[in-house]
Amino acid sequence: MAGPGKDGRCSTTNLAWVVDARDLARELRLAHVALLNDLEASAHGLPALRTDETVVLQEGAPAAAGNQALIAAGTGLGEAALYWDGRRRTGRSRPKGATPALRPPTSPRPSSCGTSCGGSTR
Repeated sequence: MAGPGKDGRCSTTNLAWVVDARDLARELRLAHVALLNDLEASAHGLPALRTDETVVLQEGAPAAAGNQALIAAGTGLGEAALYWDGRRRTGRSRPKGATPALRPPTSPRPSSCGTSCGGSTR
């Protein structure tokens, strides 16, 4: 679902829809329905990617198992991650409203640094 979800309900981002997992399960005659954020669902596909389908952001020795992250543009800059607990990966997504601003600071240094960092505060 492209939108934030909580307690089995999701309000879609670009439509005035509220999807309820219990209602959907009843309508489809299923025992259980789980709603996933669209980016979290995409993150579950990360382990299936080949190395030529990925981009290395920081060189290093890759681990056989570990955490994975997905950052993608959509209605905002979305983030999702798969966390390795030693047995399996579990997914988590970050709501778009909580997405950090990715813009350069207005100053190259924090103003609290002042001249003690070897330069002016301008």
